Amino acid sequence: MVSGPEQSRSVNIVNGQRTETFSVTYYLRPTQTNVFHIPPLNARIGDETFQSQPLQLTAVGTTQADPGQALALLRLVVPRNQVYLGETIVVELQLLLRGNASNPTEFKMPDFSGPGWLAGQPMQAQRRQAQYGGQVVSVWPIQIPLTPLKTGPLLLGPVESSVVVQLPSPRRRNDPFSGFGFGLFQQTEPHRVPLSLPAHPLEVLPLPTEDAPSSFSGAIGDFAMSVSAGPTNVTVGDPITVRVQISGQGNMSSITFPNPLVKGDFKTYEPEIKLDTTDDYGLAGVKTVEQIVIPENTEIHALPPIEFSFFDPQSRTYRTLTHPSTPLEVMPAGSRPAPMVAAANPSQQAETPRQDIVHIKQRLGPAQPGLGPAELVGRLCAWNAVPVLAWLGTLVWRKRREALERDPRLRRQQQVRRAVDRGLTDVRAHAEAGDSEPFFAAVFHLLQEQLGLVLDQPASGITESVVDEKLGCLGVSDPLLAQLHELFQACNVARYAPTRDRQELAAWVPKLEKALRELQEVRP
Repeated sequence: MVSGPEQSRSVNIVNGQRTETFSVTYYLRPTQTNVFHIPPLNARIGDETFQSQPLQLTAVGTTQADPGQALALLRLVVPRNQVYLGETIVVELQLLLRGNASNPTEFKMPDFSGPGWLAGQPMQAQRRQAQYGGQVVSVWPIQIPLTPLKTGPLLLGPVESSVVVQLPSPRRRNDPFSGFGFGLFQQTEPHRVPLSLPAHPLEVLPLPTEDAPSSFSGAIGDFAMSVSAGPTNVTVGDPITVRVQISGQGNMSSITFPNPLVKGDFKTYEPEIKLDTTDDYGLAGVKTVEQIVIPENTEIHALPPIEFSFFDPQSRTYRTLTHPSTPLEVMPAGSRPAPMVAAANPSQQAETPRQDIVHIKQRLGPAQPGLGPAELVGRLCAWNAVPVLAWLGTLVWRKRREALERDPRLRRQQQVRRAVDRGLTDVRAHAEAGDSEPFFAAVFHLLQEQLGLVLDQPASGITESVVDEKLGCLGVSDPLLAQLHELFQACNVARYAPTRDRQELAAWVPKLEKALRELQEVRP
């Protein structure tokens, strides 16, 4: 139903500038649940025509109990009566208080988790006032995220609950101000009100199978995608960081990314995924994935396109977001010139110690010869070279830090080298103390770290089985394989039969050092 229009006019003058506003107001009252589209409205002023933006209004259905004369009742507001399988919607359960009822407590929250539904954590929204049944009521809303688990007709409810509300006590005789409506000793009494809510029918639709893109992985909602990659001018073996961000509203936690993000002649590492939500239900925010890819040859000229597909429940269609290919310039390894390293420490002239009190000379004495032109120029050049050398040193330090940031394997090599140095110190200390259990635990940890670096695998997943399965393919010598087996077996035996013989523990130290040195020379 449409009523109106009502026209109004206002004039505003600020700093001598006059602004005149004409307003036309229409009142809309939906009589059924549906999505209404309001086309643009045109207004002509003089020779100019102005146009408003189109609007889309959604009238949602409500389910409520028979009001009668109840002081409190429930109402369920559902955004729409048709949802898709896997789509998360937020329904609002409203507790309405009428009359003098106030301060609801002991409300028994119904559980909407049941056959076909997965309910999230309820969140209480801000209390508000509303018009209901010709009178003003207090609305205590509770918002609940719901996800359907099967298709077909489903029901929300029915609900049986109760709440305790406070009502004013009868007028007291000894209160002379109660007749005026503001008794000084006004008291309230608790009353329990039963609550009921009929079942609300919903229809859960399956996702359409026709025209489903191959890149669709279950994302439902409305999203946008941004992609960045860099650096794009690299040599073979240099890392490239590919970052994909999906922002919008929908089932953010269910969004998955292909692994690897890009296909082709690239070596990839395990991606890092991060989710930043902006609402209380995890339905809006940004999901980011970062993956390091390394080009393996100079035939690579671009990163392939990246696609992300999702289903839009508003338009009931699949949408595919595509980022075009990113051009790359891959040069052969070793084609870049090595940076020149220049460093020097200018000599500093020792200062002559000064006396606290210097007496006035009676005679000036012989004149001291001054600096010659050549010596003066030399000192001037030396002092001017100081900032240049400092800048070169800073440049070398910065280039080395950038190289470490671009090369995760180089960073790991340095970390493993430091861990081995510290670990060998601990091993020798445990051997001198005769502590068998921490001694062999440290030995096992050092073997894991060094083998994990050689095989480019996480250190926690290294066991004795990788010695024959993967080290043999790298051309490792048989004596080294046998020595590694011996060390692993000694660690296993120590778990069940520990020894406290210091000489026996000390005998394992040179064997461990020799094995670690030989493993450091193995190239994958």
